[in-house]
Amino acid sequence: MTRLTPALLLLLVLPARAADLRIENVRVDATNADTSTNTVSLTFDVSWTGSWRTNTNHDAAWIIARFEREPGVWSDLRFAVDGHSAQGVKLKTSPLSSGTSVGLLVLASGQETTQASVSAVWHYGASGLEALPAPANVRLTGIEMVFVPPGPHLVGSPAATNGFYAAGSEDGFWVTSEDELAVGTGDLHYDVPEGEEWTGGDGMGPVPAAWPKGTAGFYIMKFAATEGQYAAMLSTLPTRARMARDVSAYPQYRENGGTITCYESDCVSAMQDKHAAFLTWADGIAFASWAGLRPMTEFEYEKAASGTPDGEKRYDDGNPPVSVYTSRRTSDWGVVDMRGGLWERVVTLGNPQGRAFAGSPGRGFLDELGQPYGFMNPDWPGPQAIGSGFRGGTEGVLGLSATADRTYGAYEASYGNQSQGFRGVLDVR
Repeated sequence: MTRLTPALLLLLVLPARAADLRIENVRVDATNADTSTNTVSLTFDVSWTGSWRTNTNHDAAWIIARFEREPGVWSDLRFAVDGHSAQGVKLKTSPLSSGTSVGLLVLASGQETTQASVSAVWHYGASGLEALPAPANVRLTGIEMVFVPPGPHLVGSPAATNGFYAAGSEDGFWVTSEDELAVGTGDLHYDVPEGEEWTGGDGMGPVPAAWPKGTAGFYIMKFAATEGQYAAMLSTLPTRARMARDVSAYPQYRENGGTITCYESDCVSAMQDKHAAFLTWADGIAFASWAGLRPMTEFEYEKAASGTPDGEKRYDDGNPPVSVYTSRRTSDWGVVDMRGGLWERVVTLGNPQGRAFAGSPGRGFLDELGQPYGFMNPDWPGPQAIGSGFRGGTEGVLGLSATADRTYGAYEASYGNQSQGFRGVLDVR
């Protein structure tokens, strides 16, 4: 355990942004530390525009934090599972087995704008501290999320090629529970044209009960990871890990509009709200682990992208019922740019490695190589991308922008380019 001296700590940080999300007035007051539980109050103001709350779904802000353990060394800040408070909004956590949470979820209070002053509980004891560092430098990052509610949903479509369908018919397949799914006659089936197993998968099963199917409900990033969010991660990594995850090293990165630049101790983006392109699968799962999220599955992609509970709408046409997004390509749930934007990286059900995924959450930290600790998430497809695939895709590319099309659903691409990004999901019950 590291022993450090407590002090009165007042921290005002530069605004943290993710699209329209702002975090300001971050304060830690060591005089209120509870030494019996190794916890202390962490307060901040959070706001974002374009928020909503309906009877079926809402958006939210997932707040994650880092503290400076010693000069230039940043560690994940763990929140207590309960004890948090805020006026006018609801708060949730995503408890780990350790009894702490990597982040704090601030739920939208209503339409158009959400503003809240939050008093959170930092469990500094979970970070191996017996006392607070002095001063306690803290960095908060916000990620806008969308709640995709529980319930059955349809995967595949009669209009899709290489999609999911009910075996023996041309219809899509209704996913009604998280139970194991058989693959074959009378059950789930998926097209894998001869010679295209390397992109579509092995056509086999079963799909285990632990593989997330979307019927339990989940939160998904409203936008693909932005340059600002990715730079925030890079800025808290040690040198070797930062170099491994630095996408600006790609020769074509600047030519294609990338603006992340890393200096000795910090990485910055000139366009913080721009999607972070050139992310490899290894980069994406590193971001998910760092942020306390996880990769999404093919089924979760289809539910989040298509949206309608009756399963009739299979293409994202930019006209969702969420009025704040009428000018953007948005799913019925309010998830932005899942078609016609970047290729979405998913966990495939098209091979054994993908089917082994059990949806374990990211733990908030990475190893010295900038990778999730394998023993923490042994179910995740590894950095080589075996078990991953692509859905969605750049608008107009071979006509493959339909949300039900899985031509590349099992394509194991370990590289990154300008048309690839990453979007994580979160389980909060």
